Amino acid sequence: MYADNYSQMIDLAFSTNTAPDVYKLSGTDTLEVLVRDKNQALDLSQFMDDEYRARFGDGAFVEGINALGDGIYTLPRTASASRLFYNQDIFDRVGITAPPTTLDELVADAKKVTEQLSGEGIYGFSGNFKSAASSVARSIDMIVMRSGGNRSGFDYSTGTYDFTAYKPVLEAFKAMFATGVAFPGSESLDIDPLRTQFAAGNIAMYISVSHAEPGVYASQFPTDANWD
Repeated sequence: MYADNYSQMIDLAFSTNTAPDVYKLSGTDTLEVLVRDKNQALDLSQFMDDEYRARFGDGAFVEGINALGDGIYTLPRTASASRLFYNQDIFDRVGITAPPTTLDELVADAKKVTEQLSGEGIYGFSGNFKSAASSVARSIDMIVMRSGGNRSGFDYSTGTYDFTAYKPVLEAFKAMFATGVAFPGSESLDIDPLRTQFAAGNIAMYISVSHAEPGVYASQFPTDANWD
């Protein structure tokens, strides 16, 4: 395991014929340099039939990113699912029968919670907006992609930027954060302080990656809240 000088160690390993069979691409070299100049990546397309390629979906293989011509040199290897986390106890108190499935419903439900319960310090929505990159990746980007848009607005198939898909999402978030519907101070929260407030029953909804939360609320921030 190498923490520093990783790409240099890979170059050294290849030059001494001790390279690993499988390794993570790192550094500033383009795929073309790695393949055609350094000969450090194997064309995997020879091991893939049409059925296997189809499992990755459209847009998985992009020229210059993980493909060159007919060759494929890396495979998608990770996936991250963001979900809406909500407090059913709070929903029950204000008469919300099911979690929102649209942006309009999200804003309306957050407003309903805040209007009825903010006097008790309970608000409809929050985000971990201290880290802009993290918060946008955990929430706004995910909604954009689920709605058919491209993350960061870049369409690899055309090589152009189009941020149209972000507009309705940003407008919905603005509606919550500019009108006092969202938990006060959300703009300064990291994810764990946000989770602390959610565990305490002060936040009705937030959006985040889903792999950690079950463990978080079982051990790190134990809660009696009926969350889902």
